[in-house]
Amino acid sequence: MCIRDRSISLSDLFIEAVDELLPNSGVEVASPRRSSERGSHVTLRHDKGYQLSSALRTAGVITDFRAPDLIRYGFAPVYNTHGQAVESVERTQRIIEDGDYRSLPDPAGEVT
Repeated sequence: MCIRDRSISLSDLFIEAVDELLPNSGVEVASPRRSSERGSHVTLRHDKGYQLSSALRTAGVITDFRAPDLIRYGFAPVYNTHGQAVESVERTQRIIEDGDYRSLPDPAGEVT
């Protein structure tokens, strides 16, 4: 499998896991769903994206935050496994279900 094929496989699996594990959670896939229209990352939208991204980093999931509400998950096809792609969604699910991320400061330094 070439690197691009592995990248597509990882990000497609991630999106499938988001659809399965995070329905009605306030999470929306913001990246194009067609693999030909995206690179080796998937961006999710959530109204508390900054706080959720902060909680994910604490839980060991490295993401990038993009204002105002985007969380970007990057996949390194040479290093990341399919299990890690699913585990990152499972950790996201646990954090959302727990709800503690909502008490973290927002980008303006205010707790919402």
